Formats: sequence, structure tokens, C-alpha cells
Amino acid sequence: MPVETDGGAIGVGGMLLGVGFGIVIGFGLYHVRFRKQRLRLECSGGLKRSASKPIYVLYAGPRCPYSIKLIVFLAEAGLLEVTQIVHPTQQDLDKISAKMGKKAGVPTLKFNDDSYMNESDHIIDYLAKTHGKNRLKMEVLTMFLSGMYRDYMDMHSKMYDIASKIGTHGKLTSGCAWFKALDKDGDGNVSLEELLDGLNVTRLLAEARRGAIHEDSKWVHAVEQTDELIRDNPNFVEGYRLRLILATISDNYTMLFDAADNILRLKPGDHQSLLLKAVYCKSLGKTAEFEETMKLMEASSATISNATKSLMEQGHLLMMTALLDLGF
Repeated sequence: MPVETDGGAIGVGGMLLGVGFGIVIGFGLYHVRFRKQRLRLECSGGLKRSASKPIYVLYAGPRCPYSIKLIVFLAEAGLLEVTQIVHPTQQDLDKISAKMGKKAGVPTLKFNDDSYMNESDHIIDYLAKTHGKNRLKMEVLTMFLSGMYRDYMDMHSKMYDIASKIGTHGKLTSGCAWFKALDKDGDGNVSLEELLDGLNVTRLLAEARRGAIHEDSKWVHAVEQTDELIRDNPNFVEGYRLRLILATISDNYTMLFDAADNILRLKPGDHQSLLLKAVYCKSLGKTAEFEETMKLMEASSATISNATKSLMEQGHLLMMTALLDLGF
């Protein structure tokens, strides 16, 4: 079954879309909104579907998010009655390509004059203008695009990244593949920005593997991934550094101290680890550990040690601002 889309071929995770979107969106919209719209059309003398030939033929893929997006629009706009939906074979698409003079995919709309239009947004804009619909005021379409559709596209993009990196570098563990997917600039470490950007996708990947789970913390799936990453790579410094960042923003003090200690085990004198450990030891009243950490920091860098002492005397807010300025 061809699954060409506006943005290329949709591969991994397509089954999720076919089952979830097809049942929830298609079935629900058809039986709730469609009947009301049909009644309005018939009473107002609006669109009438011919018994022999519809106004439009939509070539759509059951696992194509762009096709489902278009079908959601058709349902809410009351245009399903005048549209025949066809799941094309590759032979069908080859014939359409020959007529259009370019490669055809799904979704593609066919008109009664045998002309064609593709690209889901182009089709939606055309139909909205032709039939006097305002897509911006369509509640169901808006909900779909900002929710399930966006989540699916994020998940697909990240899964594609992971799959491509596994194919390039050989067999990788799930934790390593996850780390490489988050590392967008390929510099070998995951920054705070990259981690935050990947949190939603991390959740989606976990839900794709185990099903949707309600958690009290939005960090739980990322913590699980770092657990697996470290378990498979116990001497991976940047894995512990990612864990250190995650612990800092999620207020997981136990994980923070563990990550800092492991970084210092592998990279003695690491400024970031010493600084964060000193700050949190001081805040949590761990006097002995604080003094020991400050000694190690002074031995590593007297400049950073003196700056840290000065900042602690000035207050927590200024200290955190300086940490950001220092790139930590």
C-alpha cells in the first residue's frame, strides 16, 4: 500500500495513526457532525451528492496523517457526502502521476473534469474558499492539528532520526539511540535546550512502546531513558552530564549528586559538576560534603571557587544567573 504524503513516505508508527485516527476521528465525526451538516444542506438547498457521481474523488492513505487531516476537514465542513474516498494502489498513483506530469502521492483530489490537486493544505484552502468555510473557526480540525496530529508528526520525526542513526552507526541500544536523537547538533553532548525540546518526543516514544501512561512528573520517561543509557554505558561521561542537567531542572537531588560524583569519577576536577554539587550541598545543609567539594573546586580552579563563594554570599537568584552566564 503506497503511503506517499505531503512530506514524503510515512513509515514507522503508521499503524498507530491508522487505528487511532481512523476510528476516533473518522467514526466520531461521521456520526455526530456529519448528520447535522447533511440536514442543514438538504434544508437549505445546498450541496447535493449525485447518486452516480460525486463532486470529488479523494485518493487517501489510511496511515497517512495528511490524508486524515484532510478527511477531518471534509467531515467538519460537511463535504464527505460529496466526496468519494479511494485508497489507491501504486498503479493508481502511477496513472495519476502520468496525467499530472509529476509524482503523485496521497492525498490527491480529483475533480469531475479529470484534473487533480495535491498537498493537503492546498486542497483544504481551495475547498474552504470554494464552499465558504473558515478553517480557522473549525473546532475539531483545530483540536486535531494542535493535538494528535502534532504529536504524531513529532514522534515520527524523532523516530526517523533514531532509525537513521541506528542504520548509520550499526546496532545501538535504545538509550544510546535516544541520546543521539536528542543531540541535534551532533557535538556529542545534549544541552538543556536539546533536552527540553526532546521531552515531548521522549514521552511519545515511551507511550508508543508501552501505551499511554499517566504520570505525576513530566520528567519520568526522560529519567528512565537516562537510566538505560547509563546502565548500558557506565563510563559515558556525557550520559551522566545529561543526567545532571535533568536532575537539576527536575529537583531530583539524589540523582544530581550521583551524576556529579560519577562525572568526577570519570573526569576529576570537572567544573560544572563541582559547582552544582557545591551549590546543592550548601542549600541542603550538607556541610561536610560542601566543604570537601569546595576544596576540590579550589584545587581545580581558584577563579571559579572564589566566584562561587562570592555568589553564595549575594543570594540564590544572582548565583543561578551567574551559572547561566557561565554556560552551566
